[in-house]
Amino acid sequence: MSYVVGTHGSTEALAVAPLAERSKTVFLVIGAQVDDLSHIGPHVLRVIHNTSQEAPFFAKFVAKKMTSDTLHFLMLQSAITPSY
Repeated sequence: MSYVVGTHGSTEALAVAPLAERSKTVFLVIGAQVDDLSHIGPHVLRVIHNTSQEAPFFAKFVAKKMTSDTLHFLMLQSAITPSY
């Protein structure tokens, strides 16, 4: 049985996952949280919760800690679009 452990980032995991699925290689995702990884196939396994599981808890935490009416986020968007 072949397997790959890693990657940490979501962009990298989305690039590797379809390759692992096609070759029937077990891909153990250790850090990527993007929701799309959950639907690629049975050979892609994650050991961390996905974004939609974490977001509600994070939002509640931030709301309790806020001392202002303004909240700023810096987001980076990848130019890579996965094809399954």
